[in-house]
Amino acid sequence: MNQFRLFLFAFLLSNIVFISCESSEIYEEYSIEETKLLSLKPDARQGKDAVIWTERPDQGSPNSNDFQAMGWTWYAFNYNGGIRRSLIEFDLSSIPENAQIVSATMNLYFNPTSAELPSTYGHSQRDGSNRSILSRITSSWNEETVNWNNQPSISSDNQIYVKASDEPDEDYQIDVKNLVEDMVKNPDESHGFMYKLENEDYYRAMIFASSDHDNQDLHPELIIEYKNR
Repeated sequence: MNQFRLFLFAFLLSNIVFISCESSEIYEEYSIEETKLLSLKPDARQGKDAVIWTERPDQGSPNSNDFQAMGWTWYAFNYNGGIRRSLIEFDLSSIPENAQIVSATMNLYFNPTSAELPSTYGHSQRDGSNRSILSRITSSWNEETVNWNNQPSISSDNQIYVKASDEPDEDYQIDVKNLVEDMVKNPDESHGFMYKLENEDYYRAMIFASSDHDNQDLHPELIIEYKNR
């Protein structure tokens, strides 16, 4: 009986060692890849954004504290009405072209000091939905000289439809993973984001702060998680 117990103990011990060795090999083979985080929130000096406007088609607004999309009238300023769009570009050059984008989020913050608030009272759906669109810009542009007439080209591939506002002072977190993937894979044809209304008829507006705003907490922000392949 003692010999049988000794044999059984030796058999079980050998199997435990074998299983332990197998588990160790599997762990080494499927080691977790390192995820890197890139957080971009440039200020007025480092940031690149501008507003363009149909009512001043040859003149942009590179220093506006708004990042906005609007269809509105400005009769008090002798403008009949028009459309405004915004452009912004972040520096993604530190991300390798073959990187795997795990997630990408753009944070936009309502601008409580916008000059438009006496008219719009914040994000506005006065005459219809203010659902908006973020698109990839595919040609180069200069922050100081961009305007409505020379605005860069955009691609509709993977463009983001941003929901209409629920509150007039709402901040937004926008999933831009697919757009950032396109930008990283095609750097020569990627020059930031254009922001505009889906329907650019009058009396709808989205009013966020730009990188030129005095409050740096309100600057647009892009947060990207990625892995090197």
